[in-house]
Amino acid sequence: MKKLSYCIQNFSKIAEGDGVLGVNGRNEILKYGYVISSKNYEEQNNRLILKFDWVRAQPIKLNEDFFDPELEIQRLRIGTINKIDKIVDIFTIEEKYYAEGDSKYASPVKPSLSFITEEGKELTGFDETTGSNQLDLVPLFYGTNRNKTGSILPNEYYGSNVDELKYGLCAVSIPKKHKMGVLERPGIIWNFLFGEDTIRHVVLNNIKELTEDEFTKHFNGVLELNPEKDALIFLHGYNNTFADAARRTGQLVYDMKYKGLSAMFSWASDGKTFSYVHDLKTAQNSTEHFKEFIVLLLNKTNIEKLHLVAHSMGTTVLAFTLEKLINDASLANKLNIIKQIVLGAGDLEQGTFKSLLRKIKNIGSRRTIYASDNDSALAKSIFVSSGLLPIGKGGSDLFVENDVDSIDATHVKSDSKHGYIFEAKELLYDLYYLLREGFEPAKRKLSQTEKSGIPYWYFPE
Repeated sequence: MKKLSYCIQNFSKIAEGDGVLGVNGRNEILKYGYVISSKNYEEQNNRLILKFDWVRAQPIKLNEDFFDPELEIQRLRIGTINKIDKIVDIFTIEEKYYAEGDSKYASPVKPSLSFITEEGKELTGFDETTGSNQLDLVPLFYGTNRNKTGSILPNEYYGSNVDELKYGLCAVSIPKKHKMGVLERPGIIWNFLFGEDTIRHVVLNNIKELTEDEFTKHFNGVLELNPEKDALIFLHGYNNTFADAARRTGQLVYDMKYKGLSAMFSWASDGKTFSYVHDLKTAQNSTEHFKEFIVLLLNKTNIEKLHLVAHSMGTTVLAFTLEKLINDASLANKLNIIKQIVLGAGDLEQGTFKSLLRKIKNIGSRRTIYASDNDSALAKSIFVSSGLLPIGKGGSDLFVENDVDSIDATHVKSDSKHGYIFEAKELLYDLYYLLREGFEPAKRKLSQTEKSGIPYWYFPE
């Protein structure tokens, strides 16, 4: 009875998603995995039920005694990780299996993407054993000026050096248990032991680079299936790898229920927190490539509506590219295809944007700025610019002009504060009505006020 009480007391500390080890009293790891359901105690049968997802392994003998001999299943802790990191690589990983008492085997999920058909009418697909009922695939067209690394792994396929413009298709999987506004990713411990899991995480699964002709052929093929003939291009901010950008684009269009063709332009951000200055220079040097990408769509595809959405430092790429487009006389009859222009949490100095706005004010049906006074990430921008305010700054510093719809999102709650346009349901709904319906701010769930006689809108508390 004492042993039973001890086990129940310790199992009560185990929660859904925790990493666990299956061990024996001889300092051997028999298996490792994670909890996939909350615990249930059956008082009638005096039984405690936990559900685990295990990765089987050959028993591994350890020299150190750091297991509790009373427990066959033990919660994985940081201290344990530090002691067993040397053995993780030698685990013989076989199939994952689901265990509750006796083992019940299930096929691993291996998403497969059918990118190309002659007519471009079959963009995504699973083979019969992929477990398609456990995730959704979001296909994305892309343009990028990143270098190829030589790796075939999707997360490492492109690097952070500026190179020639490339085109392609990629696929991002969204787990069925996805929560709106959340980019499900493995934590440090989980990633160390298990890596990405398509059942639980947003994952970049496939990348297929295409020639320019292949790209336009399949772009047009997909457009034929879309009565609106519309597409959205997303531009990421600083500190993003290609894979980061793809996952975020996939999550954004999935949560918005966007029905048009989805695409992204991934400029060569270094993908590192301390590379702000590097990324700023790279963003400024990526405008010609982004212009080339847009010109291809305007001139060689059958697109009728093009929406451009940029976040953070991506607003710099977008705004200066729009200036290049308006200065290109050959595009005079094409720019009316561009409809909605969205600059979210913009890392672009207000005075600079005001000058650009005079030139680009006639591009797009609407030009929308989302800003917040709680965006602490923009502090780097303010510091580098010697105190000059970016267009993403909200509150009393909100940028307001007649030719742009400024929306203050200060009252919107967001975990990261800088990523509120992806994370907050209010923002995702607002983007839906803007991009899908073309509604002006007065027809959306916003409150109106003014600054210096110019109207702007905000999300109410």
